[in-house]
Amino acid sequence: MIAEIFRDDTEKSRTIRIFKENISLELMEECIQTFKKEIPWEFIEYDETD
Repeated sequence: MIAEIFRDDTEKSRTIRIFKENISLELMEECIQTFKKEIPWEFIEYDETD
């Protein structure tokens, strides 16, 4: 695995983790495009009731 992109619905954030010291910009852009195509952009809303 070279990179992982993670969507955290509880924090409403998206994070990229890179497992190789250097990767090309083209590969990073391809990873991001795949993420945007495969993973819904909207966060899931959770009730904050305990």
